[in-house]
Amino acid sequence: MYYAKELMSCFELEFTYLQKIEITSGLKHGLDKEDVKVYAQREWNHLQMREVRLALEHHISRREIKKYMHCDMPVEKMHKIRLALEKGEKVQRDYMHQWIPLVFMSGVILLFLALFPYMQEKPYLELKQDVITLQCGDIFDPMEYIASYSTMQGQLILPSTFSTNEPGNHVAVYTLRTQKGVVEKILYIEVK
Repeated sequence: MYYAKELMSCFELEFTYLQKIEITSGLKHGLDKEDVKVYAQREWNHLQMREVRLALEHHISRREIKKYMHCDMPVEKMHKIRLALEKGEKVQRDYMHQWIPLVFMSGVILLFLALFPYMQEKPYLELKQDVITLQCGDIFDPMEYIASYSTMQGQLILPSTFSTNEPGNHVAVYTLRTQKGVVEKILYIEVK
């Protein structure tokens, strides 16, 4: 029992009172230092530790325990596994496998919900006004007249700039091309 005090002093600050009881119980019942290390895990509550300790005391191998018992497993499940192993029954590794598809599907659903608004978004392009008047010599900046447009991946095609040195009427065509469709807006320009 020399190593019992050594082991407990190493874990003194890391475990709750009930977890320490499980550690000392294993040592009192003849488990060696390596056996105790199997279940002396801070992540496990004292009831989980007890199930592993009892399995070790019933001569279930460390390898079998590590294979089937995990700190995120409910105590009830650990208890059933321990009893099955003690009886020599074959235990299926269904616990982890049943959660993997659930976690995967949850991730897919969350991703879908996050992207759903963007998948449903139709392309839009809004101009501040449909008709503008410029004075001769003013500069025509096509971006200045866009109120908003969809930010989905696509291409915004602006109308070409033109000379406003002479009076006249012009038509500026704005085009937004996306995978969801094409939107065009026309801005009528009068130069005075």
